Amino acid sequence: MHKYLVLMAFVLVALLPACSPKKKQSEPAILENTLRNFPDVYPEPLNELRAERGKVIYQNKCTTCHDLDRKIIGPPLRGVTQRRTYNWLMNMILYPDQWVKTDSIARALHKEYNYVQMIIPDGITEDQAMAVVDYLRLESQKGAP
Repeated sequence: MHKYLVLMAFVLVALLPACSPKKKQSEPAILENTLRNFPDVYPEPLNELRAERGKVIYQNKCTTCHDLDRKIIGPPLRGVTQRRTYNWLMNMILYPDQWVKTDSIARALHKEYNYVQMIIPDGITEDQAMAVVDYLRLESQKGAP
């Protein structure tokens, strides 16, 4: 009987925290969807290998809404690396919802393009965004066809 009581006490002690109401923890910093402070200046030199990967990512994730030279749903992107800083582009690609709320240029573009929210299918990693930016840099250097 003593072993039974000890076992029951152990089970109750082990399960009790699971049944009690959870304490509301202070909200941790959300790493995803949090604006970042990237440098304004583009990393040098241009990484052409990464730009090639960026071309594939751009074709798979961006061309539904963007073209290099003409408006589709979003603005044309050739020359964007000459008009915007690295910080601006990285935040616009990675965190478009928040960047539009924070940045006046992004807000104006959002309005100009009928408040269509930028959505990236299956999301995008920081490394993929860097590759897309390198691709856009390479295309911007080439100029219009």
